[in-house]
Amino acid sequence: RVYEESGVKEAVLASLEGKDATIFVYGQTGSGKTHTMLGDAMSGEGSGEAECTEGLVQMSIRDLLSAANRKEENSGSCPIKVSVVASLLQIYNEELSDLLKNGNKVHPKAFVEREGRISLDALERHRINSPEELGMLMAKGLKHRRTASTALNLVSSRSHTVLTWEIEVWETGGVDGVPERQQHHHGQIGHAGPKDSGVHRVGLTARLNLVDLAGSERVKDSGVGGQELREATCINCSLLSLIRVVDTVTSKTSKNKSPEKK
Repeated sequence: RVYEESGVKEAVLASLEGKDATIFVYGQTGSGKTHTMLGDAMSGEGSGEAECTEGLVQMSIRDLLSAANRKEENSGSCPIKVSVVASLLQIYNEELSDLLKNGNKVHPKAFVEREGRISLDALERHRINSPEELGMLMAKGLKHRRTASTALNLVSSRSHTVLTWEIEVWETGGVDGVPERQQHHHGQIGHAGPKDSGVHRVGLTARLNLVDLAGSERVKDSGVGGQELREATCINCSLLSLIRVVDTVTSKTSKNKSPEKK
């Protein structure tokens, strides 16, 4: 119900038309954010005795890949190929790490701007061909996610995780694989296809971010101290910064401000 009524499904399918989107789950610690995003199996809550509940991630990848297959099958005389590539970033105590590289730290200066998007090239990326492949990849990465037990939550996320899917659609064109046209408008670029394709293609790209935010926390209620206290402080400060960025982006009076810098 949340998946369809909150606009998540619409955003997922729109990515195949070149539209970027970011989906957040937010709220206080212990409110069920990780369960909503990852379901029982990925969040580690499944008992193994009953069918696990799916989260937004599983529903999204299933619909995305199904829609991509239909797009390829219905492409007619102009064959289309769709690629979905995944990465998994952790933000812990204001530091970045790649969960698919055993939680190795990533330097913030690794961010680059390309085609109007901010990218982190240092992240490990994997092409996803099925929901099962994504499940195995997430299981590998989430083993390195930072968690702790507090008075409010037995397994409390102590970091933000950002699952990113880079969606690319290629349409074969031209003679000997050389495109007849290059399209350069929002959501579309002219570029070479995958390394294993052997041809050039006219491409459409999008990025879909699914963000599991750590929960806001009142220290007197969670009863944390030491390292967990520092984690709570960083979590609350980062959530405040996010609120300011969102306010800047959505404010009608902030046309001259740069939310990226904030």
